[in-house]
Amino acid sequence: MLRLLAVGLCLLALGCEPGNWDTLTKAALQPSPPTGARSPLPTVFPTAVPSAQPNPTPRPSPPPSVAPQPTPTAAPTPTGSNPVARVQIRVEYVVCGGQVVPNSSGASETSVGCKYHLDMNAKDANNRRTDMQGQPDWHWDPEDLINFQADSFTPILHGKQAGTLRIWGRVDGVDSNTLFLTFAN
Repeated sequence: MLRLLAVGLCLLALGCEPGNWDTLTKAALQPSPPTGARSPLPTVFPTAVPSAQPNPTPRPSPPPSVAPQPTPTAAPTPTGSNPVARVQIRVEYVVCGGQVVPNSSGASETSVGCKYHLDMNAKDANNRRTDMQGQPDWHWDPEDLINFQADSFTPILHGKQAGTLRIWGRVDGVDSNTLFLTFAN
């Protein structure tokens, strides 16, 4: 029993691996020789235990390179050849003193001496833009309130005196909406 204890302490002290314990245990469990005779103890040689190596820190792989994609652009508004069903005129912008007035789209009042720039668009029965076959015919009242610069679909109205102007257009036999535009002193 003393022999077994000695082998166990030896194993612990020397750091022997569990794989060598069978050999050592068998030697320790052999019957003791009679008293007075000496039995040699087996010599135990420690086995080197490999030390645990830390795993290397994984490095993230570089992101895959992506070829730049072109920026999508808006498709042009298609026009059709359907008959004109509706005509819309609007104030595109106002110019005063040679400068475009900011946020003047849709304006209905400006000063005498300023200019309204109008725009005319035609739509078909499905409310889609369509090509006009003829030229617009513009009408306004009172006639002496403005100087009218005809540019087919985008006329310019230059206010000569104070007052309110009524203007509308006609193209391909269809009348537009009517605008009421004021020139103030």
